[in-house]
Amino acid sequence: MPFYYCPQCGSKLQPGFRFCPSCGEKLPCSALLELPESPHTEGSAEPDPDPDPDPVLKLSSQVQAQSITDSSGDPSSSSSISSSALIRSSIKSPLRYAVRKSCPRLSTPPKPAAIKDQNVVRSPRKRKVSLETKEEEVQTTALCQSPQTPPSGKVKRTKRASAMEPVQEGLELCDQSGKKWTLGKLLSQTDMELMYEVKQAGVRSSSNDMKHIMRLGAKDGQLFNEQNVLQRAAKPAAVEKWMKTHRLNFLGIPSSVGFGLHETYRFLIFPDMGCTLQSVLDTPTASLSEREVLKLALRLLDALEYIHENEYAHADIHAGNVYIRTEGDSQNNLHDPNQSGFKAAHSTETALLAVTEKLHAARSAKLSSVLILLHLSAAFDTVNHKTLLSTLRSLGICGTAWEWFASYLDGRSYQVFLSGFGHTFRFCPGGNHVEYREGGRTPHQGNLNFISVDSHKGAGPSRRSDLQSLGFCLLFWLTNTLPWSSITQPGSAISAQKERYMNDIPELMKHCFKKKKVSGALQSYLSQVMSLYYTEKPNYLELKLGLNEALKQFGGSLNEPLAFR
Repeated sequence: MPFYYCPQCGSKLQPGFRFCPSCGEKLPCSALLELPESPHTEGSAEPDPDPDPDPVLKLSSQVQAQSITDSSGDPSSSSSISSSALIRSSIKSPLRYAVRKSCPRLSTPPKPAAIKDQNVVRSPRKRKVSLETKEEEVQTTALCQSPQTPPSGKVKRTKRASAMEPVQEGLELCDQSGKKWTLGKLLSQTDMELMYEVKQAGVRSSSNDMKHIMRLGAKDGQLFNEQNVLQRAAKPAAVEKWMKTHRLNFLGIPSSVGFGLHETYRFLIFPDMGCTLQSVLDTPTASLSEREVLKLALRLLDALEYIHENEYAHADIHAGNVYIRTEGDSQNNLHDPNQSGFKAAHSTETALLAVTEKLHAARSAKLSSVLILLHLSAAFDTVNHKTLLSTLRSLGICGTAWEWFASYLDGRSYQVFLSGFGHTFRFCPGGNHVEYREGGRTPHQGNLNFISVDSHKGAGPSRRSDLQSLGFCLLFWLTNTLPWSSITQPGSAISAQKERYMNDIPELMKHCFKKKKVSGALQSYLSQVMSLYYTEKPNYLELKLGLNEALKQFGGSLNEPLAFR
């Protein structure tokens, strides 16, 4: 029985096949496979008197001889010969395809990968066949190309996830309620998210209260999960009710004022939440004392308790998801008509213009001018206010100027928001806590330094997971180190270190504090949360009482702003 070869992968074929059983490609020039068979049919037991080790060459010679015989004495013999050459060239030597094939045979062992170097040394037989078919291959590439195969040299590549591309500033986006928002400057950009300053189109704002931020991400990415969580568990009415029943003057749960879609992006709009804690810690001179870390811990515990009571675990607590906003200046109505700072439509440029104009006016009136420049660099919110006022008085600033500073600083406070609900997990749907099951989620999701061991193992995060993550954050914010913070290996190595130190809290504290005095309040907190069971409900009141008692010993309270050293 004669065999033929697939022009795509070189596998043996039988007459009548329209598709290759090895690579699945449709066979080109299928009519050629139905040429008259040799006198010995498939059922004949008589052997071929002249066996040919290369059936394709045999078939090619038969076709060529047949075409030449038919064209003798015919005026159109040249065209017949040309057609014969094209048909003959469509069946190529299996020796050539043994080198160039792209799909493995099913009936034979795999052969070495293709060698594309044109200078490779070949055997005489291979060189001869290659030379005979080289010119014919060029002529018939287009003729024998399968419609399902991409053109030679063009290989289909898997599409990679494109990075977030900034949107043009000044563009107007419409949310689900029909409100239009105008994009301002780009505040931050990551691989997963863009953040813009926005304002509602057609609405004039005269204070920072009207400033909003817009976060853009992939349409079906983490913002989609965050939108669902905020709509279900963070409605303003529910937050207000919680604050009243728990007698809180503030709860750091952000409230989305709008959401929608823009091309391939999903966006959420929030009131201005200030800057991230990470951006503050990234400044070279910024650091947190134990007193300030305790303030952050108490504010974040309030937010986590609310989220947990609504059946969700945050699952990605770190400084990049903690926002800090200053309150006080606009509420106290302390904006001077001539000031440029902290006012909409004013900037350093307007301040310089105003000062220059006043100096020219004084010079024209032959008056002397004294200009005092104070480089406070946000000292209002990073230095203890009593210390700042006493320092200003010692420098000779007194009277009305000193009273203005004192009035400005009065009532100023920090608001701490917990944001970034992209990895949030509903651990207690309908009041039924999920069972612990490793591998139920993608392992190592979130910031590897701070996620819980549950998240490392792919188990659904629970209440204990968030409290353990918060403990890692507090320890890092205070000491700027963790035993696994320098590990560059995969998440499993970090998880192993966390498991080791979770069972030995004193050793963990010793490693982070080194020769410094260990925080007793933080050690007590870590000991409590590391011993929680997966489904156990934490005693939030007891945790907060211990931290609040330590804060009082430092002479601090939640009513005063944070102070960065």
